[in-house]
Amino acid sequence: MNKRIILYTILVIAICGLFCIIPNKVFAIEDAIYSITMDIDIGKDGTAKVVEKWDADISSGTELFKQYNNLETSEIKNFTVKENGNKYQEVSQWDSSISQMEKKNTCGINKTSAGIELCWGIGEYGRHEYELEYEITNFVYEYEDSQISNFILIPNLEELAPKFIKITLKTFYKFDYDNVKLQLSGYNGSYSITPKGIIEIYVNGSMNPGESVVADFKFVDEKFSLSNKSVSLTTGNITTKSNARAKKIFITLCGVFALFIIANRIEKKNKQKKELAEQSKNDE
Repeated sequence: MNKRIILYTILVIAICGLFCIIPNKVFAIEDAIYSITMDIDIGKDGTAKVVEKWDADISSGTELFKQYNNLETSEIKNFTVKENGNKYQEVSQWDSSISQMEKKNTCGINKTSAGIELCWGIGEYGRHEYELEYEITNFVYEYEDSQISNFILIPNLEELAPKFIKITLKTFYKFDYDNVKLQLSGYNGSYSITPKGIIEIYVNGSMNPGESVVADFKFVDEKFSLSNKSVSLTTGNITTKSNARAKKIFITLCGVFALFIIANRIEKKNKQKKELAEQSKNDE
């Protein structure tokens, strides 16, 4: 096989692989999320009721979304979106391929191979204040001899990294620094517990692309009435598209490298055969 043909084949495969992992939701440079606030109320059964408010200025694309992956025993349900008091129409099967106007004032859950996406139509381009509500079952779960929770509360939103974030968590009893142990990672920020027993998580300044708010909780008093047990303990029940994309890029590059090695070996064998044939001919 001609070496040039082999190299061209490898190049085509690499380009096709990279096109397959380019996201279909691309935003302009001037698009921005000014703030995201997230209020989480954990019930006695470990289910969390979540209210998020997004202040965003969007001038491209057709939809916004928040991704939840690797949910294990947890489930996202009762997802709704409101804007200026108007409730969006819920779509049973979300179609990301339809137009901007078809998605206007609608919301739904898009199921992926890795998990789900909470999606809603951008509507008209410009400044919007969206209010999201949903529930996460098994937000608190049993693991060995502890009641814990570990989630990426704010995933990596890539080029739409928020300029301000505040997250609050409360439950049916007051949190304090003794009955809950909290470890945060993925961003530059801090947390505090108010006199009313509410956890407040802040990000210091704007988030950078690639950052996310990862929260690991351990509830020392074990006051939740739970019937679930985690299959495994991970760094976060929710991953982001960027992590999945990085993995795909790594796999693609490994495949290209392997093909290059195979092509090189084939070329060497063909060269050796040609040399042997020429040598036999000369001997004759």
